[in-house]
Amino acid sequence: MERASDGDQIFLGRVIWKRPSNPQVDGSFRIVVLDKRTRRVPGYINVTSPRHDDVGAGSDGTLNRAEERYPWLEGIGARRVHGGFVTTASAITVSSIDASPVAFVLVLRPERPGTPPERAVVSAPTTVSDLLVALIGVGRTARSTGPSACCTDGPPYGRETATIVWRVVGGARLRRGRR
Repeated sequence: MERASDGDQIFLGRVIWKRPSNPQVDGSFRIVVLDKRTRRVPGYINVTSPRHDDVGAGSDGTLNRAEERYPWLEGIGARRVHGGFVTTASAITVSSIDASPVAFVLVLRPERPGTPPERAVVSAPTTVSDLLVALIGVGRTARSTGPSACCTDGPPYGRETATIVWRVVGGARLRRGRR
């Protein structure tokens, strides 16, 4: 369990949604928190839901696709470093569209001097208005079939899609879709 120390900040969040009337095939969600000033994401998120087996934290390729599709999400995907890719991101993975509500905790620590930019994460101090929370719908298109459809773009598989469902700006207003 993550514990706070002097200089740390703790942020609590909750995301609630209603089941979509026409959910995507094998639909799921990713919830990302992004510092709008630095384009950085948390390195660690603790998450829970009444359906605790349907939520977790981590990173996957859908964050890269969402970042490509929505420029205002710059920073949530993997970063190219020395010919490879690095991710420090921790996003919430919701494997069932019925897992609402999801609650999460972020412990932000002061930035460590000398941290390479590609390894930097959201750091303290920050404010709620500096943070953006996005609920990203993930699912396969109708062409997608088979267990590996989420990871392949070519035939016979379809492309997994990442669509912004909701975003919260500064913890104050809820907006749907693009900027």
